[in-house]
Amino acid sequence: MTVREIVLARSARAARVANAPDFDGRTYSPPLDKTRLTTQLAEVKSLMLDGAWWTIPDLTETVHGLPTAISARIRDFRKPKFGGHMILSARVVGESGLWKYRLIKTPEAMDGIRRLLGRPSGWMGGNVKQWELALLSKSGDQQCQSR
Repeated sequence: MTVREIVLARSARAARVANAPDFDGRTYSPPLDKTRLTTQLAEVKSLMLDGAWWTIPDLTETVHGLPTAISARIRDFRKPKFGGHMILSARVVGESGLWKYRLIKTPEAMDGIRRLLGRPSGWMGGNVKQWELALLSKSGDQQCQSR
């Protein structure tokens, strides 16, 4: 990587962090935490956008974060300020206490639900829980649930 490429990458990262919403929590301090959490959120999202199922240990190993932090980033995706994405979760068969997670981007989730329910493209009826249940009932994963 050239010096110019490094400078451009840092500049892009700084712009992304500056424009990102703040995180929540009593102990959150933007000067100390915003860059780290925004970067971690972007890394987890870049992995989960593939639509595959991910476990916390898999994400932790790839992103090099603590399991509690990775779990918090997954919860952040559900918040409107971080995209309001749908997160599906399911127990991993044969693994006691191990869960897997799948991120579904909100527009993709809505399009899929509309198609499943035979609704027109502009349809926004029902509530989020009804949409999630409709999507889950067609997902084929009997243990899958929305959180």
